[in-house]
Amino acid sequence: MLIATPISHLFKLEPEIQKVIDVSDCFECRDISLESNISKQRIYHSDFELMHKWTDREKETLSSVQSTKEELELISFHIATCFSNPVVINGIFQPGGIEYSREDMFANSNENVRNVKDIFGDKIDIAVENNNYFPTKAYRDVTDNDFVSCIVNENNIGFVFDIAHAKVTTHNRNMNHDGYIRGLPLNRCVQLHISQYEVSPEGVAYDAHTKPNEELYEYVKNILHCHGKIKYLTVEYYKDVEALFLVINKIKEIMAAL
Repeated sequence: MLIATPISHLFKLEPEIQKVIDVSDCFECRDISLESNISKQRIYHSDFELMHKWTDREKETLSSVQSTKEELELISFHIATCFSNPVVINGIFQPGGIEYSREDMFANSNENVRNVKDIFGDKIDIAVENNNYFPTKAYRDVTDNDFVSCIVNENNIGFVFDIAHAKVTTHNRNMNHDGYIRGLPLNRCVQLHISQYEVSPEGVAYDAHTKPNEELYEYVKNILHCHGKIKYLTVEYYKDVEALFLVINKIKEIMAAL
């Protein structure tokens, strides 16, 4: 297992960020950090939705990534909304653009996986990340564990398990958490996204990207114990370099004790 740290705005804080770089095994590039030339960029976490209809823009961006990120091993995509152009209000998707059916989304994902393989060949793995649920029509289907599993299994790709997204989903849908994640394709999990969620005064859970608490560290330990094929562990915390450094070291202690 490897610590794969996202290249965020914290990487502009020199020399403070160097200690985080030193304890990271590799790095996760995102669309906001495509210009970074730091070495060991093994993952590209794209903002593109695998189940939406792609245009030349997506294909051109992926071709550019292929030509510039020579150390890539994994590309991951989102399963975020069933609408092609959702409106974002207070960080929550609302309906906008084309509403895709389940059949549309399956067909689009099949086509897009082929597109990625045409561009990158067989040298990299492909994965999708689970999203969090909020009570609007824009989240129809996409957080259902059976839908996520079908996207992963039918396309023979990997799964990025975002713990906070799963916690938010089960809180906001009033579901049993253990039962929900048993239906996710954890047997194909290649990467774990680790951060803490919070609940608003109105009782709505959201992905706060705060530091893990002891309960979350135990959760990570149990997931790693049960699913040994996970290759990358990614701490999604962006508020403070020193705190990020301490969290990564705590995760490395958990890895070492397995």
